[in-house]
Amino acid sequence: MFCPSRSLLSVIFGCSLLLSACETPADGMKAKKDPVSLQKAETPKALSPLSGDADKIARLEQQLAALQQEVAANRPKIAKIDVMEQKFKDLSLGLDRIDATYNMKPAPVAVPTPVTAPVPAPLPVPAPPPAVPVKPVQKAEVAPPPKPAATKSPEKPIEAQKPPVSKPAASGQKIVQDLRIGEKKEYSRLVLDLGQSVKISYDIDNEEKILLVEIPGFEWKAAKTKTFPKSLLIASYQAESDASGSRLVVQLRGPAKIANYSTIDATGGKLPRAVLDVSPQ
Repeated sequence: MFCPSRSLLSVIFGCSLLLSACETPADGMKAKKDPVSLQKAETPKALSPLSGDADKIARLEQQLAALQQEVAANRPKIAKIDVMEQKFKDLSLGLDRIDATYNMKPAPVAVPTPVTAPVPAPLPVPAPPPAVPVKPVQKAEVAPPPKPAATKSPEKPIEAQKPPVSKPAASGQKIVQDLRIGEKKEYSRLVLDLGQSVKISYDIDNEEKILLVEIPGFEWKAAKTKTFPKSLLIASYQAESDASGSRLVVQLRGPAKIANYSTIDATGGKLPRAVLDVSPQ
């Protein structure tokens, strides 16, 4: 997954060396210096008609001697072909080992889903008010003024109770809830939101430009893959989990190192966090 171009270049370079080894410098110089002799050697001689059994036997012996000379002359080239075949087998075994060591697919690019604006519902048209019949005006009778009511002492206002602070739903569970990054001038910060505190392990391979993070016993609940086109050092990541825990493979943009690693306990309704600061090497 991580070094197919370098492996392919090594195979092409090895094949070119082997093919160039098939023609020795002596053969090339000989072909340049004496092309007439080569043309004579390749041109078969005209066979004279055979007169008897003795001539046939002599002719067969001559052809056998010529065939033995050709086999002896081509024996070094046959040995070189055997060496080439062994080299190809070694290169093929090397490629198989590389495929077995880095058997991972590149992280797919997440395609954002288009967001459509909601269509506002039409407002209801109010019905016209019913017609009120007009009654004749009657003479109002003057009523005596009411007696003043006894005044009561003002009651104290009831204080509104504050809602209790609820803990996050993932608190206390062995899960990775989310992965976030933050950019500083000197480094890129990678933050893992966890259900509970845990000690993680990490390792950087600068030849392959990857950061490997292992979280034992925790299930991955965040997005499996994600890309960061604006990050200074982090290009993308790919995560997977099994019965032993979760594994995170972060693709870096260049050689890097871990400048700081820390864990933060749950405070103020926030989940525990593991923080990795990745800086250029």
